[in-house]
Amino acid sequence: MTLYQSSSAPVVDALVKRSSVVGILELACRGLDLTPTQYERARASYRAVGEHLSATADIRLSTALVYPQGSIAHETANKPVGRNEFDVDAVSRMPLMNPETPPAVAKALVGKRLRENTYYASILEEKPRCWRLNYKGEFHLDLTPSILNPGCAQGGELVPDRDLRCWKETNPKGMLALFDRRAALVPRLLLSKVEMSAAKAMIEDLPQPARFKGLLRRIVQMLKRNRDLAFIATPDIAPISVIITVLAARSYELCVMTREYDTELDVLLDVVAFMPKFIEHTADGYAIWNETTQGENFAEKWNKDARLPLAFSRWHGEVLRGLQQIASAVGIDGVTRSIGAVFGDGPSEYVRKELTSTVSRARTGGVLGISTSSGLVVGASKQIPVSKNTFYGVRD
Repeated sequence: MTLYQSSSAPVVDALVKRSSVVGILELACRGLDLTPTQYERARASYRAVGEHLSATADIRLSTALVYPQGSIAHETANKPVGRNEFDVDAVSRMPLMNPETPPAVAKALVGKRLRENTYYASILEEKPRCWRLNYKGEFHLDLTPSILNPGCAQGGELVPDRDLRCWKETNPKGMLALFDRRAALVPRLLLSKVEMSAAKAMIEDLPQPARFKGLLRRIVQMLKRNRDLAFIATPDIAPISVIITVLAARSYELCVMTREYDTELDVLLDVVAFMPKFIEHTADGYAIWNETTQGENFAEKWNKDARLPLAFSRWHGEVLRGLQQIASAVGIDGVTRSIGAVFGDGPSEYVRKELTSTVSRARTGGVLGISTSSGLVVGASKQIPVSKNTFYGVRD
């Protein structure tokens, strides 16, 4: 690369700008997060359901393990779009049942226990593979029965198929462990090698979140939010969350393990760009495999509905272009407008309010300035170093 042959101010300023866009995207993602009140209500309800299931004389349920799966477990849950409820997915794993137990029996056992509580009975809805508790105006909790899979060496499980005729392979715990391992990987950033003192002015650091989620989790959140907006009128063909999560995680691992980057923004763009590399084309059609067990193909429905792979391909191209537009936007106003176009008004307004507050503090402290090349708010009278790698979870 020739970018770092010179430490001239314009080069450094351009890198600082790209790094700052990632900080602004972090603010946008915080605008996507569930509020503490939403999370705590869901957490309390989830624990109460688990305690009710286990407080029974039926040993098949009293020995069951209830645990979260999906976006709540992966910490990639977003505020909902176009509706007032978000999803909480959970599993009830019953170790005393085996594959000879009909799936319908296992599911009926969970439903019967839930109906023994008057309140749960009033909000209970039966779904093909699980039971749903509808906490109207807040969230809904989906509870899926499972059993251990004796044929999986990685501790996988079996869940009912949609028709309750057979058991299907899955491994939520294994998938979460693999996702967490990938999310813990740290990109190698060349920006840390730059002499930042060469810049004419330095950007004031954005407010730090109370808890860092990391780059991979934020990428998944951003992709899912854009998906929700893009398919608000056609949710039946929207790419499902597990496909987005698996493809992003595999791409993130590839990028982090094989490449070096100028900034986290460049990591983000590559991760999204390379996601289709992990869609396999087999004799039976499309395959996106669960790496933690045998036989679970997340793209199974793609081979039954030709609209689904086409919808994914179209959406993937559009979201990548949207992210590239955010990356090339000039100034705070330009970036926030681009964020609004990709993620909606809510995250854009959250960013605008946070940055307005930051500018006000900088002006009060006498460190407000403008960089003509980046168009961003900077510390002019006082050098303020840019925090390293803040987007993926390393505190200074």
